[in-house]
Amino acid sequence: MPTIFRQHTWGYIILASFSIGYYKYIFSGHTKTIVSIGGNGIAIRSEPPSTLLVGYGVIIILFLIAFIRSVRVHWISTKLATQFRKNDRQGALNTTQHQQATPSFTIFVPARNETRVIENTMTRLSLINYNKKLYNVVVITDQREEDCSGLTTTNIARQHALLLNNAIGRDLFHIIAVPDSFDGDLRRANPANSGSRSTKGRALNYGLQWLEQTKRIDKCDYIGVLDADGRLHKEALSNVARITNSRDADIIQGPVFQISNLGKADLVGIMAGIELSLHHISRMWLDLNSKKDFPRFLAGTNYFIKAGLMLETGGWNSESLVEDAELGLHLYLKKQAKALWLPAYEIEQTPPSWTVYLKQRERWALGHLQLIPIISNSGLPLPVKIRIYVKILLHFVESPLDILLPIISWQLIRDIQFYRFGAIALPIMLAMTFISLYTWAYLSRGLALLNPFSATPLPKYKVIPISLLLTFFMPGLAVLQLIPRFKAAAKFFTNYGSADWYKTERSKEYIEEVIANA
Repeated sequence: MPTIFRQHTWGYIILASFSIGYYKYIFSGHTKTIVSIGGNGIAIRSEPPSTLLVGYGVIIILFLIAFIRSVRVHWISTKLATQFRKNDRQGALNTTQHQQATPSFTIFVPARNETRVIENTMTRLSLINYNKKLYNVVVITDQREEDCSGLTTTNIARQHALLLNNAIGRDLFHIIAVPDSFDGDLRRANPANSGSRSTKGRALNYGLQWLEQTKRIDKCDYIGVLDADGRLHKEALSNVARITNSRDADIIQGPVFQISNLGKADLVGIMAGIELSLHHISRMWLDLNSKKDFPRFLAGTNYFIKAGLMLETGGWNSESLVEDAELGLHLYLKKQAKALWLPAYEIEQTPPSWTVYLKQRERWALGHLQLIPIISNSGLPLPVKIRIYVKILLHFVESPLDILLPIISWQLIRDIQFYRFGAIALPIMLAMTFISLYTWAYLSRGLALLNPFSATPLPKYKVIPISLLLTFFMPGLAVLQLIPRFKAAAKFFTNYGSADWYKTERSKEYIEEVIANA
């Protein structure tokens, strides 16, 4: 059985049933008829509702917006991906020789329950193409991690750090464990509260506190944040140095490709990874390169911030479900700091299964909704507030729009046959159907575009059937996208249900992979 169907077979039965039912509906609709009795007998005729013409106009506008959006995303993402691949082949990202100054870095790697990936991540970080005396890596584990076999992330990381540090000849890696008593407050020296949640923001604040207390922050220009499964580009630090030599940069954010485990993920996981990756090399690229004055949300990994700025503004929000987006908003409100684009990608894992996807995306959606009161109570101008509201709420609208467009296009084609709107109407409706199919195929195009960046790319004989499945199952996938978002919205607006932090599960990585692909 293919990898994408190994887990949760009943879930795919539901997905297939919905998609088949969807296609059956759009090809077998009904038309309203009116029966009139006159002198010539009984006549049956079709009449459009009074609002149909207005509805046609609105629908056509929505179709055009969806099409333009899809074409724009495809054009920008293709352009950036092509440039990335060209740079990788030619070594164009290697800018070390052009640096006027070499800033120092401390890379934070929050790692709670990360025994499956932490060794590979540490090994890759030791291979970064940058002066080893100018960067350090701090792996931040957690004392609360469950210890069933003795193989905790802390133990594994410390043993691997010893090997790597001996090979390098200096203490490049530092392993620190967040104590149970630490409540996440950066400035509280002796916290007594052990009931705080083990969030990413809490771990990062402990790392920042450790950096300050050990006086290492005096020799640190920028703090980088990398997920425990992240594959930071070898030239990332060199590119940050190049940017900081040309302009004053408070925050620098690079794109993230969630594709490192495509061969181990199910169909929903593949969809999730492609969707997020395309977002980063299209809409996030537009935001970070925009000259307009508005807050930029961060992506949670592959970003770098001035160390002094983090101390001055109090670090991360340890209670936030999306500490990255909240940090981008917080730094803008406090210091008018905005992120710049980093042309160096990071590769990491996508959720391996649809159950993991639902939990992760619900946390993300709820966390972003929780930013709305902060935005409302801020002193931001109304147009800026509206822009951020639209950015947050747009994710709740896109999926229903993708589902409804083909249904409406086929319904209108049938209506045209009955209402006889003229010769021009049918080509318009057929064009709208083509637009729908083009919009739906963005996942297939994304897979072909991003697969070559994976450390273990899918073979071509798998890419084609997976691409077809992604397009065929689009109705079910679109509904699946709605579930965590509407569930998060229900919790937010009713203040009912849990808002717990969910730690995303990882696929197992084997040490052989890093030897071959580091």
